[in-house]
Amino acid sequence: MRPQKIKRRNQQQHFLLSQKRPVITDKKALLRGLGTLMMLGILLTGTVLFYVWSRLEVVRLNYAILEASKEEKRLYLKNERFKVELATLMSPSRLSYLAKNQLKLKDPSQHQVIYMK
Repeated sequence: MRPQKIKRRNQQQHFLLSQKRPVITDKKALLRGLGTLMMLGILLTGTVLFYVWSRLEVVRLNYAILEASKEEKRLYLKNERFKVELATLMSPSRLSYLAKNQLKLKDPSQHQVIYMK
């Protein structure tokens, strides 16, 4: 090695050894530490992605609920209109009019009426 590289290496080692914290020099321990750090990063990323996905799902479901409630209101109003139309079509005066004019029916005579007890 060149003398400058040796001098620089000695300076770096002196700096590292003068630190208060321990220095990892074992390659296996260093790789283990990096692996642990990567696993924590992956776990954190997975957690954040799950949180974002769940929030998006909540928003999507809220829109679906809103659409379903709009559809429910529309169907309720349509049902109410049908009830009014049915009441109009089933009114006794309309049925009597149809029976007399379209079907040519007459009111029953007194002897055609049978009373049930």
